[in-house]
Amino acid sequence: MLSLDGMNAVFVFTFHDGSNRTYKYDKGLQTFISVPNSAQDAHGNVIPEAKPSNVQVYLFTTGPGIQGATYDQTNIQFIFGDSGGGTGAGSCSFDGVTLHCHNQN
Repeated sequence: MLSLDGMNAVFVFTFHDGSNRTYKYDKGLQTFISVPNSAQDAHGNVIPEAKPSNVQVYLFTTGPGIQGATYDQTNIQFIFGDSGGGTGAGSCSFDGVTLHCHNQN
């Protein structure tokens, strides 16, 4: 008889826009739960669970594999509760207190 009781199942789901999130199976709850801080947007930025307390940089470049994920910057701004100075930026940086977004030009 084969027993899988000691086995842990972890899955990385990649979504249509190229973003991904890792989930693990919780045997006690008998369901999949997300692994904290495992989500990445289509630009490869780690999506924080909440506003971080340390310095972070988020790049929003265009190119192959980026399937029009123009909402990635908006998501970061929503999490931080701050517009960061507007939309359409090439990058945003967080200094530990304030989000600053910078245009590509």
